[in-house]
Amino acid sequence: MFNKKLILSSLVLSLGILMLAGCSAKPEVNSDSSHQETKKAIEANAPEHNAQPVDATAGPADVPIGKENKFGTEFAFVYIPVAKNVHPVNYHGMPGDKEADIHLEGDFHAIEDNKWGFAPGDWIPGMKVTYEATNKKTGDKLSGRLYPMTAGDGPHYGLNVKMPSEGTYDFTFWVELDTDNFAYHDVEEWWTKQEFKYTADYKK
Repeated sequence: MFNKKLILSSLVLSLGILMLAGCSAKPEVNSDSSHQETKKAIEANAPEHNAQPVDATAGPADVPIGKENKFGTEFAFVYIPVAKNVHPVNYHGMPGDKEADIHLEGDFHAIEDNKWGFAPGDWIPGMKVTYEATNKKTGDKLSGRLYPMTAGDGPHYGLNVKMPSEGTYDFTFWVELDTDNFAYHDVEEWWTKQEFKYTADYKK
């Protein structure tokens, strides 16, 4: 009788141990596989971020008028064959993009040996820029002032212009220090008013 009780107790104990072992055992999980599946699911539902950005500065190419270097500065004059929507509206009385034909620009940047405190590539501020243009065939004339502004390709002096006629134009630009709005010290005396003459074609 004692032996039977002993055997029965041993069986119950063994069964209990097996049951506890079964409850505590955890199924084997392939963590790497699970991580990959989760990553794929997230990527499948994520918004597309690989699209190319829109170029806000895209448009007709600049038409060169003329360029030269002096006084440690590159003086470049161009026009864009479309007028620009300049803000604030009516800036210095400038016509809007629907009332003009071109955007006339003066781009001035420092080069080596600039003696007025500008590093190569720096934009030159504080300039008064005026111009006259005459159609060589018709004699049509226009004139005005280019004002400081910035755009997607950087700061410049610009003006929307209504062109009176197509043809070849003689351009004259004058560039000088705007002494009402810009000053200097501890550098060489600023250069005097400069004149630039070029010829360029305009066609709508």
